[in-house]
Amino acid sequence: IEKVLRQYGDQTVLAPKLIASSTSPTQTYVMFNDLTVQGYTTIGSRYIHLDEGKIAMLKLAKLHAISYKLNKEREEAASTSLDKGLINSIDPEKFPFIKHGIRLLKEVLSEHVDLKQFVPHIESVEHLLLPKTLELFKAHSSGKRDGLLVLNHGDFHLKNMMIQAVDGK
Repeated sequence: IEKVLRQYGDQTVLAPKLIASSTSPTQTYVMFNDLTVQGYTTIGSRYIHLDEGKIAMLKLAKLHAISYKLNKEREEAASTSLDKGLINSIDPEKFPFIKHGIRLLKEVLSEHVDLKQFVPHIESVEHLLLPKTLELFKAHSSGKRDGLLVLNHGDFHLKNMMIQAVDGK
């Protein structure tokens, strides 16, 4: 993906370089270059700054855009061979977030006066959410190819991000 970005003059670094990996049943791992030697650090327990959030979203958008482009141009693109959506190691029907996420969302919304108004709307479509979510997860393996296929980070959250100060920013 970074190679395609370079073709357009974009020097964005999306991730550290992969050194080694294994997906064997007895030993699954990934090993990346150590970014701390280049001045990168984790965000830790602080909130991110608006500029950091914008950069993170821009990088994610570039990942999605280039993977979409590659998928349209090349039948052997990675996004055409990966078939398990966001979850690649378990049955999505057993994944707690999928099973209990809507209930938890309603609980959180109910705790906030300004958000309680959305609970009835969610409840009105709740019976559709799990089946539709599972349909999306299984779309590729069932032969559906009419949607937008993009590579997804799958673990995109602050604890997995590293930042680098450039010119004091």
